Amino acid sequence: MANILVFEDTPALAQLIARILQGAGHSCTIFPDSTDALEAAQDRKFDLRIFDGSGGGWRAAQQLHDAGWRTWVCSGDLEAPVWFTGRWIQKPFSPAKLRELLVAEGLQ
Repeated sequence: MANILVFEDTPALAQLIARILQGAGHSCTIFPDSTDALEAAQDRKFDLRIFDGSGGGWRAAQQLHDAGWRTWVCSGDLEAPVWFTGRWIQKPFSPAKLRELLVAEGLQ
């Protein structure tokens, strides 16, 4: 079981992601604000951090990725910024796709 942080500013999507993660046996902590999520991501033990690309999420995720923490971005953007070197998931995505990526990361 992994401990996963999720920054998502759309409450319905945050709850959907949490249900998918919890259904796969993981614990999930949701933050609706990127500043709070970034602070928590640096202060607490998480196996994975998933950041919404909006509201500073891309930059926060890159900062965490550069610090060596496993961090993804979940975004409706058509492509990731050229400077982003982490993994990103394009919205919309299916529950099966999210579970597939978790398995690929060794978070089963």
